[in-house]
Amino acid sequence: MKNKRYLNKILLTAILVLFGSFVSVKADINSNELNAKLNSEITTQKAQITNGQLPKANTHQSDGKTIVSSGTMVLANQGQNKNSNYLPWMSFAATPETVTTLKYHIGEDYYDGNFRFTFYLDSIEGPAPYAVDAAIVVYTEPSLQGPVSINKTNLISKVGNITTGAIGSVEVPAKTTFWAAGGEYGAESTSGNVAFYPITQGPVELQNKLAQNFPEYVDPVSHKDAESPLRTDWTRLGQSPSWNGRQAFINQFNATYGSQSADWWSARQIHHIRPRIYGGTDDFNNLLPVPNANHYLITSWFRNY
Repeated sequence: MKNKRYLNKILLTAILVLFGSFVSVKADINSNELNAKLNSEITTQKAQITNGQLPKANTHQSDGKTIVSSGTMVLANQGQNKNSNYLPWMSFAATPETVTTLKYHIGEDYYDGNFRFTFYLDSIEGPAPYAVDAAIVVYTEPSLQGPVSINKTNLISKVGNITTGAIGSVEVPAKTTFWAAGGEYGAESTSGNVAFYPITQGPVELQNKLAQNFPEYVDPVSHKDAESPLRTDWTRLGQSPSWNGRQAFINQFNATYGSQSADWWSARQIHHIRPRIYGGTDDFNNLLPVPNANHYLITSWFRNY
């Protein structure tokens, strides 16, 4: 016989088992099944970011926050309402079956030395759920080739008085890194029905230690890009070595990809993909022509590398 209990205990059990701890709880659904489901989801998502199967971010922002993920959950409502005044001897009385549709998004921003991830309910169609939980897992890597680290977070949980808006936030220490986020979220109806869904893993973001997104640029002539070769574990030198190879690079670029006009070149800086201050060389493959405005943005981003 399955015993009813709060949704947050179901998901908390899954997280604790996954990360090496265990708490014995009574569950509405098979806890082992849920643990396996979440573990499989994390394994799949880790493989995606490691193998470069996720696109780099074309970041969408709202209110200054990076939108990590969004989605929809459908929750069935049937049985006795937990918020009703039914007496125990009236427990046979069932409310008509209804459906609740929840839309959510996860936003990310910088707060007090941390990357903060906030779970929002954007809309509730139908009876409001009794409880909402989210387990957000943040995957980080020093380059697009990995290796991937799994960053567990505390469980986001709210029971009762569920409305639209922020449900809760979790934080991980801010650092310059490639990252993507995934996990699971779920809800419990007032009648005790539970539904879980994976948090769809979004594209890979590259952010500096202030959670500023890298201002990606792709050269339309050579098709080289400023982001893909980057690593986030370079050591800063005492000072940047001098460089006077602009004209030599222009000559080699024109010979390799076709001659560009003098006006084209005058509107561009020569960017070291790995900056000299972080050990970058003057090798042709480390250089990229970047429009002046774009180069300013990239240089500004590296100030908080």
